[in-house]
Amino acid sequence: QNQPNTNLPSFEEVCQLTLATLRFIPKKSRPSFARVLSATLRQVVLENSELAWLKLFMLTKCVLPSRKHRGHHDVPASVNFLCNLWTKSDFGTLWNLAKGNHRHNHQSHDQAARDNQDLVAYAVSLGRAGLLGKACKALESKGLAPNNDATWGLLQSKHPSCPPPAAPSSSAHPISIGPDFDILSILRSFPKGTAAGPSGLRIQHLLDAALTPLPTSICATLKDTINLLASGKAPPLVARFLAGGRLIALNKLKDGSLPDIRPIAVGESLRRLTGKCICALVKNKASDLFQPLQLGVSCSSGSEKIVHGLRMSIEKHWMDEDFVVLKIDMRNAFNLVSRQAVLDECAFFFPELLPWVTWCYGTHPLLWHQLGHLSSETGVQQGDPLGPLLFSLVQCTS
Repeated sequence: QNQPNTNLPSFEEVCQLTLATLRFIPKKSRPSFARVLSATLRQVVLENSELAWLKLFMLTKCVLPSRKHRGHHDVPASVNFLCNLWTKSDFGTLWNLAKGNHRHNHQSHDQAARDNQDLVAYAVSLGRAGLLGKACKALESKGLAPNNDATWGLLQSKHPSCPPPAAPSSSAHPISIGPDFDILSILRSFPKGTAAGPSGLRIQHLLDAALTPLPTSICATLKDTINLLASGKAPPLVARFLAGGRLIALNKLKDGSLPDIRPIAVGESLRRLTGKCICALVKNKASDLFQPLQLGVSCSSGSEKIVHGLRMSIEKHWMDEDFVVLKIDMRNAFNLVSRQAVLDECAFFFPELLPWVTWCYGTHPLLWHQLGHLSSETGVQQGDPLGPLLFSLVQCTS
């Protein structure tokens, strides 16, 4: 889309720019970043225009590019310098610098991840960052699927085309978080090292900014942004990008079967944060609806309850001739659930969520992969905190 300010990129250009961002903001640079983030969020809330959202979308890649190849000591000064350029609205210079950083570190950063030849080195880097769980998972991983025509064909087959669903009508007031809502606890509930979506904004960035003392706390502005999203009133164009995600294709190899992939969508941090806040608000309502038959949503220790409950049932009915245990694994289940069914059931059981769910799934968000981008037209995304609730909602009412 053409933007009013010719110095700004399009949403597509921001998503296509493969540029790693800092995992943690240096302490000396946190006040500078917190101020520019707060001002950008405030502009989004006040204007709610495509231009304001675009500036928020490009902010992180402009002021928090990862610069490991240039040494650690110049990072704080660089972040402060870039934030100062942002304050001066020098967006053209910032975007040119971001593109330069992309050309400089694209090969060294992405090639290791794509070729699956440096998993040990990758695991070591995660361990040094304190992400021990992710480091162990990296060593156990079968790696990323290669960037070739076969992988692209598998990705396309797992994301079939489908017409947009019809939005049900509802007079319910959209869900919202109040001034006393503890958004810091929600930010802290994300796993350490949670990955960034296409914009490069990380949950850790939001947490670092929220913990930085400012004359006006960024938490209030962040809550206003979440309420704007939950109301479904953000521009429809923004939904194609903020409700989309960065697509990763993992190898899914089994003995005696053809090679396959497991697509994982890494959603935008603001979208995931909004989803988590909503989950916290509807947890009790969801628990009353789903239990005791469904133990995967709004149920603590659900896996343990299933295991022990099944064990007790087997011991009790072991001698019954007509006792049967049936285990079913639904193939590509999240990607294939009907979005029309999701919206219809949401309108009936959770009408307060309908504006947000319709904004996210009523259009066709874009999923960005190294090989290109796909249109997400069916199912719910696994990276969406509300995804399990919406999927279970359809299953329990089918």
